[in-house]
Amino acid sequence: MWKAWDWFWFHPQRPEAIAFLRILSGAMLVYTTIVWGIKLEAFFGPHGYQDPLLVQSQLIDSTALSFWWWVPTEHLRLAHNICLAILTLYVLGVFTRITSWLAFLICISYANRAVDANFGLDQINAFLTFYCAIGDSGGTFSVDRLWKRYRTGLRSLKLRGVWKPNPVAASVATRVATRLVQIHMCCVYLWAGFGKLKGTTWWDGRAFWYALSNGEYKTHDLLWVAWHPWISDIVTHVTIIWEVTFIALIWVPALRPWILLMGVLMHLGIGGFMGLWTFGLIMIFAYTMYFPPELYQRIFTKLWNSLPALGEREVVVDQSNRASLSTASWIKAWDPTDRIALLVQGQSSEVVPQVKAIYSIADWWREVRKAPEVSWPFVTTDRLQGERLRLVLLANQNRRSLELQDELTKHGFECRLAVDVVAACSMLSVRPADAVVMLLTNREDVADYRAFRQLLLCGGEEAPTSVLVLGTGQKQDNVWRNSEEHRIVAGGPVTDEIVREVTSSWGEAFPKWELGPIPAGKLKQKQTGKSGSRS
Repeated sequence: MWKAWDWFWFHPQRPEAIAFLRILSGAMLVYTTIVWGIKLEAFFGPHGYQDPLLVQSQLIDSTALSFWWWVPTEHLRLAHNICLAILTLYVLGVFTRITSWLAFLICISYANRAVDANFGLDQINAFLTFYCAIGDSGGTFSVDRLWKRYRTGLRSLKLRGVWKPNPVAASVATRVATRLVQIHMCCVYLWAGFGKLKGTTWWDGRAFWYALSNGEYKTHDLLWVAWHPWISDIVTHVTIIWEVTFIALIWVPALRPWILLMGVLMHLGIGGFMGLWTFGLIMIFAYTMYFPPELYQRIFTKLWNSLPALGEREVVVDQSNRASLSTASWIKAWDPTDRIALLVQGQSSEVVPQVKAIYSIADWWREVRKAPEVSWPFVTTDRLQGERLRLVLLANQNRRSLELQDELTKHGFECRLAVDVVAACSMLSVRPADAVVMLLTNREDVADYRAFRQLLLCGGEEAPTSVLVLGTGQKQDNVWRNSEEHRIVAGGPVTDEIVREVTSSWGEAFPKWELGPIPAGKLKQKQTGKSGSRS
């Protein structure tokens, strides 16, 4: 139960879904703010629709926050324009860590100042913006991501002559924000259904008819439904059943598409027949968090690849020319699907082959079948001098793994625990490691292990220099056995044996590993084979 709870809330998740929600909900927030500004002084001025003293009397002993109480009357338009600029930056993903929280403050400030004009749209906008601020909503589909690709790719080109930007990283914060949106939507529908059951019209089937015949919201003449009461009965009772059971049925994978389809149809009907388009659309936007991030990645890749190519298919880069490196890095920053190849030409006029960035397990497996075998670079002395050696322990998060992590930490390692290959990849993308220790089991898919091995081999200078595989599953052992870079220890060794195996595996190269920081100049490297691969 604890593993299931930990996976549900804290398993690292990629940010594609929450980034897409940031764009949709942020665009709605920009629209509603523009609407507020049409009659800005009437809504927020001292002599408008809602007198400040009256509103403040309604908010006594309330924690409702609004910056409009401190904005002078002559600066209302200036403050409104600044808010629009911040919201636009938020939608584009510029300084998202800052603008997301500012967008949330703007949203609640407008709603809490004009409380009598507050509507369900403002409430949904508020909690969606809040959860986007918690998660890494600017991790992709943003200017922040574009700038990060340019900056890290340029650094990689300068140092190693290889285009290798940091991949999109999964994070626990994104997972938590995703679950909060999903559960919040379940609560919204549950209490909406319970609230409807307090009235008689939702029991006798007349509620749908009353909504259609309401002159304030009526946009189409549907009075003919009065001669067919069975239509109102069916729609009314189906709506109640759907809202009350949403909290349970949405978690069933086979039913989830149909439950969400019913919600889309319901909210489109609210928009089409009652004119509440903004409320209906913002509710549909929240449904995007019920789909996996990989879906949005595939959709974005197909849409991007359908566009015309960005300039030439191949770009020759002069590594000794700073302007050429900067231009090439900027071109590749706008090429997230790697449609343009960089041919990096160093001072020796040698063209260096490129290794494509790997973004998901599926991409790793595709790379296994077509990517060339790349020699494994050894870690440099400068990077390790004065630091504890970093170790990634790939094992199930059980008691034995936690004990092993503690023991390795006592022996001088900086040890991080990854529960699967996806988590290990995320850790390595955030901070490089010097070695990986893997406790293999039959639970992981063989294809994932092959892809992870290929990722390590093609990872460039930031990849771990050594891998110690402690195998308990024969199928996975075979993935690593035919490699000179990896050492296999078959069977299921106990904690003490694993610690001895780790501290002795690289004893020649790292003579002081278990005693603390490695002394400068102690690293050794050996060239093996005709291809120059290092082990």
